[in-house]
Amino acid sequence: MKPLILTILVLTLCCAWASFGSAQQITVTNETLIPGYHLPHARDLVVDDQNCVFVIGSAYTDGIHLDVILIKLDPAGNPLWDLYIDGGNHDYATGLALDSAGDVWVCGWTDSPDFPMVNAMDDTLTGFRDAFLMKVDTDEGSILYSTFIGGDYSEICNGIVISNTDEIYLTGNTGSTDFPVTEDAYQYEPNFPLYFFDDAFIMRLSPEGNEIRYSTRLGGTMDDTGDRIALDAEGNILVAGHTSTDDFPLVEALDEVQNDLFIFKLSADGSTALFSTYFGGSDLEILRGMVSDELGNVYLTGSTRSIDFPTTAGSFQENFVGDINGCNVPFGGDYNCEDFFVSKVSTTGDGLVWSTYIGGNTVDEPRSIAVGPEGNVYVAGYTTSEDFPQGEIDFGAEIVVCKLSNDGGVLDFTHSIDSGSANRGNGVTVDSQGSIYFSGTVGVQASIYVSKLEQGDILTGLGDVPGGLLLQSNYPNPFNPATNITYSLPESGGPTQVTLNVFDVRGNLVSRLVNERQQSGVHTVSWHGQDQRGLEASAGVYFYQLNWGAESLTRSMVLLK
Repeated sequence: MKPLILTILVLTLCCAWASFGSAQQITVTNETLIPGYHLPHARDLVVDDQNCVFVIGSAYTDGIHLDVILIKLDPAGNPLWDLYIDGGNHDYATGLALDSAGDVWVCGWTDSPDFPMVNAMDDTLTGFRDAFLMKVDTDEGSILYSTFIGGDYSEICNGIVISNTDEIYLTGNTGSTDFPVTEDAYQYEPNFPLYFFDDAFIMRLSPEGNEIRYSTRLGGTMDDTGDRIALDAEGNILVAGHTSTDDFPLVEALDEVQNDLFIFKLSADGSTALFSTYFGGSDLEILRGMVSDELGNVYLTGSTRSIDFPTTAGSFQENFVGDINGCNVPFGGDYNCEDFFVSKVSTTGDGLVWSTYIGGNTVDEPRSIAVGPEGNVYVAGYTTSEDFPQGEIDFGAEIVVCKLSNDGGVLDFTHSIDSGSANRGNGVTVDSQGSIYFSGTVGVQASIYVSKLEQGDILTGLGDVPGGLLLQSNYPNPFNPATNITYSLPESGGPTQVTLNVFDVRGNLVSRLVNERQQSGVHTVSWHGQDQRGLEASAGVYFYQLNWGAESLTRSMVLLK
């Protein structure tokens, strides 16, 4: 059941900010916090040419069954509509894409026989789990089309991309013996033993989603899953995923030794494998994101425990940093703490273009990747490492957004958000102007979080910040009962009058934390969630404003109860 009240908080920050020691100035232009669902989880997001944001995610109706959430935000971060799909069993959305008309397509999987079907190509759940494909009107948030895709056992759709002719491409995994494949399939028959194993699949559908124009299996004799899909400028199909088979079909492979990941390139007509390789190191890798450029280069990100993951000379972090056997799971063995990996691979025969780790000494896990208009690479995820590169990481788990230079050699910035719990950043995208949008989950109880960042000048230190005045994100945030606020005052020839005030969302003064003349340098104060009278403030969003002479910076924070 959809909540009766969906509380929306839009937080707008007009300050220019950069983490201490970071290399680029970042402005947080808006943040949207969406509580009200039961344990929500933001999965991914896309941005249209009007700078409206579409966020896909999930929540629990009753603490047991997953449901699908789709939310549209205007350019200022204000929600325009939300679509909540409550099937009888589990329903999970994994990807979304926009067509040329601006309508949004969503793919995922469902266990629900009563999952809403509209003009369906297949309106019957034939296995215990089917993939689904859905089209949603972006003006009203209504379902225009919805269909099951599957066979006699189980299907999951993991990735979706739409061509410039509005054909829809899907990838995922199937365990069904009768999964729909076309006669011209690259791989017609399943290679796996009957049931309990999966093949990857690649499918192309008509712009209406009601006709399968091409479909093929992909894999060896064990498990194979397509996780992400993309197209190059010639319409060739690029798929990356994970595999446990030692006989995956290889073509011009970078690595012929079996490991966890594969990269596969199929000709536009589906007849020929143009490139196929294993990818990874000798320990565990999990693929989390893939995008491609028009030249057929593939950008991958995920987590790795391998000290021998392939990196390149001159990359930002050539060596593994995660603690060797430093992490563990309850009742399980110790393992190498994961680092990010970020790699650029040419699928036209040039091999590994560049590849790097990013990480600290505990767990670092990316969830999404995007490429900006100048070829810079953006990765969103989370970290528990206090020494995460260029991060201000103090809490147990923080959302991070990183920017790498187009050659993989420089980490321009790490932007971090205190998630308030073991929550994660999940989606990231960049528009044509270089604005960054990312989604995640924050707080206890969890809330969906969406933010937009603007990029400023490249900085070499605090003295290069315009005006020299800096105001950091408070830590922890959200918080209860107290939080710390750190700021830096520039050189001014002597003490200067400084005020630091806390306001509620109506602009009323709640507490005056600083009102005195202060020297230049770094200062930290605490707010214990009390007003001027010493009474406890109510839970909600507050703004803290730093005034130094004629200059002013403002940021937001969330008090929990």
